[in-house]
Order: sequence, then C-alpha cells, then structure tokens
Amino acid sequence: MIEKHQSKSPKIYGLEALNRRVPPTHFNKTKIENDLSLALSGYRGEKSISYYLSFLNPDKYSILHGLRLRDALNRYFQIDFLLLSNFFHMIVEVKNLSGNLYLMQDPNQLVRTSNDNSKEYFQDPILQVRRQIVQLQSWMKKYNYPPRPIIYLIVFANSNAVIEIASDYVEAKETVIRAEALPFKIEEIEATYTIQNVQQIDIKKLIHLLIKKNEPLYANLLQTYEVRADEVIKGVSCPNCSQIPMKRLNGTWYCPRCTTKSKEAYVASLRDFQLLFGPTINNSQFRSFLKIDSRSVATRLLKSLNLNHSGQQKNRKYMLPPII
Repeated sequence: MIEKHQSKSPKIYGLEALNRRVPPTHFNKTKIENDLSLALSGYRGEKSISYYLSFLNPDKYSILHGLRLRDALNRYFQIDFLLLSNFFHMIVEVKNLSGNLYLMQDPNQLVRTSNDNSKEYFQDPILQVRRQIVQLQSWMKKYNYPPRPIIYLIVFANSNAVIEIASDYVEAKETVIRAEALPFKIEEIEATYTIQNVQQIDIKKLIHLLIKKNEPLYANLLQTYEVRADEVIKGVSCPNCSQIPMKRLNGTWYCPRCTTKSKEAYVASLRDFQLLFGPTINNSQFRSFLKIDSRSVATRLLKSLNLNHSGQQKNRKYMLPPII
C-alpha cells in the first residue's frame, strides 16, 4: 500500500516557477533550464519505479516516497523509496543516468562514458545508500524504535543506460538492478525471510511518525541562481499558454496572447510567489507581484482565499498554504 504518494519535489516546483519568471536574458537562465530538465528527468525515473512497485502485494508492503529526515545528530538525509514489511525494511535508491556506466569498487565510484569518450565520475551509489541506512537506524533509535533489518536495492531507471559492474564488486552484483526487475527481485529477497520482525501495528506507528517528521527542502532559489527580486517577472501567469502578465478586466483575468479568461488564474501565481519569496504575503506584496493597482481589490481577493493571517490592517500578513 502506498502510504506517501509520489509527487514533484519543492525543488522542481520552485525551478518551474523560477524558469517561468526569469527573463531569457538573465545570465543564469540556461543553468536554470538545465537544472530543471535534470530534476524532471530524475522525477520521471522515480515515476517509473512507482509503476513497477505497484506489482507488489499491497497487503505485504507499505511504500513511502521522497522522505527527508534528520538523524540523531541533526544531519539531513533523503530516501527515494522506503518499503516497510513485517520481515524487513528496504531502501530503494533510484538512478536515472544514461550512457555507458561502469561501477567499480577500487576506488568506489560510478563512471559514465559518453559517445565522445569523455568521462564523468559519480559517487558510488552503494556507499550513498549505506549512509542512508546508518542514518535511518540512527533516526529510529532517536524515536525509540528497536533495530530492524534494513536492506537496499540500487535501481537504474533509464532503459538507455548500459550498465557494467566490475567483476570483483560482489555487493554491487547482488544489489544493482534495472527497474523492470524490481518487483521480482523483491519477491526473491522476501523468500529468504521466514521470521516476522515487525508487527503491523508498529509499522502503522512508524509510517505516521515518518510522515510527521518528513521535512521537504525549500531552497532559496533566488539566492542560488543569483536572481534579484526586481528581476523576477511579475503578473498573473496564463493557465493555458503561460503568458505573463494576464490583464484584469471586469473581475476576470484575460490573456492577450491566447484570449483565455479565468477568475482563478491568480491563485497559481501565488504559488510562484511562495516558492520564490516565502510562505507569507502582505497586501502590498500581493499587489506588486500580481500587478493589481487597487488595494481594495487585493484585499477582497486575499479575503476570498480564507488564508490564516496575523497582524491588523496595513501590518497584516497572510500565510500561504504549503505546496507539499
């Protein structure tokens, strides 16, 4: 059973918002586009893993996607997929790399060779997931959960990748697989466990705590990509063609490019504001970002959203709901 469904990360939502609102002439525009493309590629790879995991017996496995937790030493760690069963817990680490890949143990690294014979070097995903296991064990101890068997698989999701493993890297040969093999490999592993180590009620408690303690990362993207606030394109984005800004005519947002009309288009643009500037907004910021001249119109629109708020009159701040 899927207990925490797959969704885009705050980073992807943020990069999409930034890409919409940074002008083509900005010196980091290409980097933003490339980073967004890379993030979306990883997301598509993880979506394919969700498909293969759907072949598992939902009564045997609880599945959580995209966890970001803090261990007992306050170090953050991320897990692509965590599978919980009565017999073991499993971390599934997803890689969506393409090209010719060579995984070696001495030294521990993953090497990608491109068509022009240039090489890129990545950290060994096995060492990466070993750290995740240590940190997950630390996290569970922090919340007084007894030690459980935690195992892992490294899954390559890109069907265009050519994967080669060094002959002496036995651990990799046992744990590195392609996406389509995932449900069968898990069933194979399951057959080797005969003793239930965890009761179902304990799994339910663990799921509740994992979701409660999950801390999605909201990065300061303007700072990361050196975008000044006054460089951000302001206005309501058209839900049909993404034109910015739409015009407000007689209480309706109108797109001069594709003639789309919408009364609610501004709501999605508020999400852009939250992703780029933070979770609170005041009347002045609302008017500036959505290009609304009238303070009373802005007040009416803000009130219609029934947002939590603090402060009175001109000092009032509205709390935008979380994206994830």
